[in-house]
Amino acid sequence: MPNQTQLNLSDVKAALSFIGRGNDKPGTEVLPLLTGLAARTIASDKTLRGRVAQSRFTEILLRTLTTRFVVQNRAVDEQQVARMISSATRFQHLSIKDQTHYIPVHLESVPSDETIELGPVTFHPLAAFATTDRAPKKDVAAWIGQADLIAEITVPACEPVMSRRRAEQAVARARDMIRLLSAEASLMPVSPDAAHSLPSWTMVTGAVPAGLLEQAGSSLRCLVEPDAVWPLAERFLDAVGWYAMAAREPAEAAAITLWVNALERLTMTRDHERITDCVARRTALLVMRADEALGYEAGRTMADNLYMVRCGLVHGALRPFDASLPGERIEAERITRMSLLGSLAFFGEVGLLSTRTTIKKLEDAYDAMEKRLQSR
Repeated sequence: MPNQTQLNLSDVKAALSFIGRGNDKPGTEVLPLLTGLAARTIASDKTLRGRVAQSRFTEILLRTLTTRFVVQNRAVDEQQVARMISSATRFQHLSIKDQTHYIPVHLESVPSDETIELGPVTFHPLAAFATTDRAPKKDVAAWIGQADLIAEITVPACEPVMSRRRAEQAVARARDMIRLLSAEASLMPVSPDAAHSLPSWTMVTGAVPAGLLEQAGSSLRCLVEPDAVWPLAERFLDAVGWYAMAAREPAEAAAITLWVNALERLTMTRDHERITDCVARRTALLVMRADEALGYEAGRTMADNLYMVRCGLVHGALRPFDASLPGERIEAERITRMSLLGSLAFFGEVGLLSTRTTIKKLEDAYDAMEKRLQSR
C-alpha cells in the first residue's frame, strides 16, 4: 500500500497530466484531482487541521503546483512535491487569524429585548447594537426588517472561510439551545400581567440550574475553537440540533421521528442487536437525571411508548395523520427535552469538555449508571 509521500506524488502527476505542460491557466476542473492531497495535508498538520477549509487549500495547492511545475518547470519528484506542499502551507498560514463575526438572527422562542450570552455567542438587540462602534454600518441598514438580534462571536486562528463556517454553526446551535432552554422555562408559572407569552431570557436563566446553563454554553466552544475536539459536546449539540429541527417541524409524524433521532444520538454507542431496548433504557436513565422524582420506571414507560409510535410511523402501522399524534408529539418533545437536560449533567461527569472521552468510556458510564440503579 503506498504511503502518504507516494500518494502525494501520484496526485501531482495526475493533475499535471491533465493540465499539460505549458498551460499556465489550468482551470477549476483540475481541483478534484488535488482534493486527496489537500485532505491528507490538512489532516497531518495540526497548524491547518480544523483551521482551513479544504476547498480553499486545494485552490492554493493548484496555484503552487502550477507555478512550480508548469511555469518554473521543476522536476516532478517526491522532494519537489514536498517543497510545493510546504510552500502552499506557508501561504495558507498568512490568512489564518482571529476574526469576529456579526450574524443577523431572529429568535422565535424568546423576546428580542435582552442581551443573551451563551458561551462564546452573544446576541445583541439590533436597535442597541446599531448604535455601537462595533456595528458594521454598511450592514446595519440591510439587517433592519430581516433580523431583531445580532449574534457576535469571535473565532480564533482560522482562515476566513472556515472562520465564517464555524461562526454560523455555533450561532445555529446556540439558537437551537435557546429554543430547548426556553421550552423548559415555559413550564414555570407566569404572572397574569406578563407582557408577553414568551419566556424572557431572565426567566430561562432562572429555570435552568446555573451549572447546566454554563455547561450548555461551554459546549459551543467545540464548534468555535479548532483545538476543542470534544466528542461528547459534539454529540450533545447534534442532539440539540435534532430537537430544534423537530420543534420547527409542523408535521407531527416527522417531528416525532426527528425527536427519536435526537435520543439515539444521545444514547447509541455502537451497533446493538436490540437498538430499541438500548435507547429506551438509556433514555430512561437520562430522564431520571433530569427529574429523579419521576423515577426510572416512568421514564422507561415514556421511552417505550415513544419508540412504539415512531416504529409504527416508520413501518406503516400508524397513519401519519392519526388523531393521536398531536398528543404523542407533546410527549415526544417532553421526553427529548428532559433527556437533553439530563445528558448535560451526565455528560459533564463523563467528560463533556474533554478530547479523551471515547465511545467506550461513554458506554461504560451508561453501564455503570444502570448497575447503580439495579443495586438500589
